[in-house]
Amino acid sequence: MPENTPPLTLAWTQKIHDGWGMKLAVHPFQNELGTTGLDGRILLGTYDGQGVTEKKRFDLKASITALAFSRSGRLLVAGTHRGRIIAWHYPSLEPLSEWKAHRGEITDLQFSPGDKYLLSASKDETAARWEIDLEGSVRSIALHGHIGWVLSLESFRYDDQDVLVTSSHDCTAILWNIQRGEPLRDFNPDEEEIVDAVWCAARQLLLTGVGEGKILAWDLDKIRPIWNIDVCKYPLIALALLIHQKKNLLLATGWDFSIHILDLDSRCEVGITRGFGTNLIHDLKVDADENYAFSVHTDGCLRAWHLK
Repeated sequence: MPENTPPLTLAWTQKIHDGWGMKLAVHPFQNELGTTGLDGRILLGTYDGQGVTEKKRFDLKASITALAFSRSGRLLVAGTHRGRIIAWHYPSLEPLSEWKAHRGEITDLQFSPGDKYLLSASKDETAARWEIDLEGSVRSIALHGHIGWVLSLESFRYDDQDVLVTSSHDCTAILWNIQRGEPLRDFNPDEEEIVDAVWCAARQLLLTGVGEGKILAWDLDKIRPIWNIDVCKYPLIALALLIHQKKNLLLATGWDFSIHILDLDSRCEVGITRGFGTNLIHDLKVDADENYAFSVHTDGCLRAWHLK
């Protein structure tokens, strides 16, 4: 095991939602975050080493299944299980727009580099690219290519272009040129659903979490994965990248009710946090300063973690 890679240490636990906690969004440069739950609520607050101080709570009376801040921090968007997207100015929280975006539940939202586009994924087997003007009008391009639920989005800058990776229940991921709305290549890890993807810019690697508890590492110019890490024997749910003392670490959670710490440089697991019983983790995020990792759980609690 590599030296100087400590386990996650629990900083605090706070009850946020009456029902299952679902999704997390962390502000790109302020100590602020948002959480969503099946109780139809969005909680926004500021966080520190003691917990979250509530700033605003929305009760939208609908399951909120996706949440994201824009990369500039000037917009907040939410997606619902009925396929609607709601956008607010931030931090004023003045409404900007609301529209029917998909025929199925929205599973993920993310903004492209430079905030030019909002990107959405859905259980209707599509992703979409949205342009939102200052008056709240929207224009879209649908991204067709999957034959199963689109589960997650990862957008980044590569080879002088803005690209998007969509991960799907159909056992593939697709790399897209965002500007043209065209697919560039597929990733097919041998009949295992791809539940999430993370881009590690430092190593120029795409990391995908697949259904049977495995992490695959891809060079975008190669057909097959270049290496893998067996994490657990159960399906994974969410991934989050964490840089710690110049180490490229990946946090992974799955149906084994644990958080795994993987060292991407040594290609091995270096730590695991257990003890949640059957309390599933629905989402993982790391804050901009990488001081904290956050997890949201089926008990409606938000937990903050740090490395010591």
